[in-house]
Amino acid sequence: MTITKETQIAFIFLLATLVFICYKQSYLHRDIHPYMFAHYFFNYQDEFIKRGLVGECLRILNIDISQANMKIFANGVLTLCALATFFLLGQALKLSPRAIGLWLFSALFIVHSATLQRFMYDLGRSDQIIFLLALIALAVIYKIKRWFAYPIVLALMAIAIAIHEGAFLMFVPLVVCFWLYIDRAKYIVPKIVVFIALIALTAFVGTNGFITKRSFEEHCELLNKTVPKVCVNSGVTAINTIHDRIDYKTEGPKRLFDSRTIKEHGKLLLYLTPLFFLVWKTAKSANDGGGGASMARCAISDYRKWRILFLLLIISAFSPLCLYLFGWDFYRWHGLAINNLFIVLALVAIDNANFRAKLSNVFYNYQLVAIVTIILSVWLRSFNFGGAEKLFI
Repeated sequence: MTITKETQIAFIFLLATLVFICYKQSYLHRDIHPYMFAHYFFNYQDEFIKRGLVGECLRILNIDISQANMKIFANGVLTLCALATFFLLGQALKLSPRAIGLWLFSALFIVHSATLQRFMYDLGRSDQIIFLLALIALAVIYKIKRWFAYPIVLALMAIAIAIHEGAFLMFVPLVVCFWLYIDRAKYIVPKIVVFIALIALTAFVGTNGFITKRSFEEHCELLNKTVPKVCVNSGVTAINTIHDRIDYKTEGPKRLFDSRTIKEHGKLLLYLTPLFFLVWKTAKSANDGGGGASMARCAISDYRKWRILFLLLIISAFSPLCLYLFGWDFYRWHGLAINNLFIVLALVAIDNANFRAKLSNVFYNYQLVAIVTIILSVWLRSFNFGGAEKLFI
């Protein structure tokens, strides 16, 4: 397909916007937060522990765990996240290169405080690696219609869970629901088998991934010898998670119902209202008219079934919010959920020409709402990292 001049200009504009954000906040020059940096020292040298896979790979490859090396690694992962996002949007844009509303959607996806900005600010977090694995799994589901797609998807998400047990609630429901959507809700049994296997793996990692061969005090002493001094305090906080020393049942609600947290959640609701309005308008438009057999390349021939699976896919995007039960990284969970929501809209837009047109029309008809949200996202900057008291940095 010939790339039009308008498409080239718009793409350059989006890249310039992203570069501006990076420059404005010096994202790419930040050190990895000590809490995240300490996780690179988790490995399987003594025994299997949760969140130790990345550190074990670094140990096997004999890579020196220093800020300089880990920044190169983390920025490499971040670059892949950005390229994957651009590629995903490009698949939709090349199908409708003159759709202004689709460009507005893409611009909002790129600059939103919950998406790439948050990944840039939260440099070194395992979420980014898990996000890439989930995108690869989604690509396998979309492109491969053979039996070997099942072990590939299972392996990809199993690796994600080994990296961080929270990966199950972050992305697995989205991956499985997209699988149901794209396969017209057929071949359900093998998908259920994959889903149950991932549940079992998550339960195993979550209950058997604690350190047993070292006491907490011994681990702290080892940490003092191996981790840079600036990371020791955050490292102690990090190893609490693998020594089962955090009581989420009491500490989580205590933090959630703190007056400041409630106030910040109010800000969060206000900020997300324009996006939810646009999504609601898009979903309503998709449900109101057209569909069924008239949808080009629609994965669901029956329109009623399409609506049910589309709704299920939208709901699955918010599965990270279930992590409220297990941790107080409130704005991190919301960031992942909103990022998932953008992914869902982009995937359905690629697969379904009718939906793509309706998504573009909504963003074009309410372009003022979209533009204001884009400006707010650039102005307010990223959601804060996990456990922070403030919503924005």
